[in-house]
Amino acid sequence: MAKARTEAQFRQALQKAVDRGVQNSRKPLEDLTKETIDQVVYGAGTPSMYGRTYNLKESIVAQPQGSMSIKIKHQSLGGYSSMSGVSLSTEAMANIVTSGASPVPFGSGFWTSPRPYMDVTAQQLAGGEWKAILTRGIASAGYRVR
Repeated sequence: MAKARTEAQFRQALQKAVDRGVQNSRKPLEDLTKETIDQVVYGAGTPSMYGRTYNLKESIVAQPQGSMSIKIKHQSLGGYSSMSGVSLSTEAMANIVTSGASPVPFGSGFWTSPRPYMDVTAQQLAGGEWKAILTRGIASAGYRVR
């Protein structure tokens, strides 16, 4: 990397390092969110009346451009149906998973307990994981990070 001779060159080099670091951090952030879903949502219990689709976990995708964000694609995968024939929108299903607010026809069980996977992910990131992911991302772009 060439040495910056002016403040503008330094700022440009610094921005390039940050951009590369963020780009290299997308996959680890996506993986962390999916691991959290495995633990918080799927680890809460195993359904006996239906097969899991794993659409929630597979819908997590780190955006390829712009600011660091996660897109939850399961909103576009269609509704969910229960064994009792009750159909729910994906928005309702996301509410059930996050808050445990399962409707009466679904009975009671592990699915009636809150499983706030995005809150847990945010807590992990706030607890230092984001800094570690970003530091590794910047370092993998060839920059020394202290």
